[in-house]
Amino acid sequence: MTTLLNHFAGSERHRLKQALAHDVEAYLPYNREVPLLEMIGTLTDAITEQKAVTFTYRSRRSLTRVKLNRRHTGKPGALFVNNNRFYVALFEHETQRADHYYLYRLDRIVKIEKPRVNLSLKPGRFDLQAYRQHNYLLFDSEHVRVHLLYQDYPQTLKEAFPTAQQLKKYPDEENRWEFVIPDVSYDGIKLWALSAGSKVTILSPARLAEAIRDEALKVVNLYKNN
Repeated sequence: MTTLLNHFAGSERHRLKQALAHDVEAYLPYNREVPLLEMIGTLTDAITEQKAVTFTYRSRRSLTRVKLNRRHTGKPGALFVNNNRFYVALFEHETQRADHYYLYRLDRIVKIEKPRVNLSLKPGRFDLQAYRQHNYLLFDSEHVRVHLLYQDYPQTLKEAFPTAQQLKKYPDEENRWEFVIPDVSYDGIKLWALSAGSKVTILSPARLAEAIRDEALKVVNLYKNN
């Protein structure tokens, strides 16, 4: 808001400040105050100029253990919003496998610094559309081909997985539609299937079906004594 107001002066600025007063007072950050505008500007410039950045990052595990904060260096390839969070796709060097992109939430970046290494990295274009189609909100996971039955409106599944292929024109006797998703994140499809409950039956791969069953049984056991 302050950045926006700085573009105006005099009576214009006063009127705009009054109009925005409610929004300014109503805004409450999730946790600590995060300089998102500054980060967005820094990372956008780095993307445009193809420059590397280094930042300290708080992962989920480090929220209670500060010592687990990690420093990451790479070249940002995209900046976008997903599920009400800002994310940056950072192309990083890998010692055990090919260099590739990782996703980081901006509100978990503690500090952006001058890059230390990896200035010679040459990232390919980050394909945001492919990320959203294949990964179902989970980026770093192996990919699998999934065959399933879905007992709900077919378009709902297609909206979650645009690459899904409907195998038959009509549902079976239990009103289940048969689909194949040719390339999807293993962790992502597992999370989605668990959230869909009995509406989804995984036919293959078998290890995915077993993992979903085991997780569902763990949930049942949590409520057995209640």
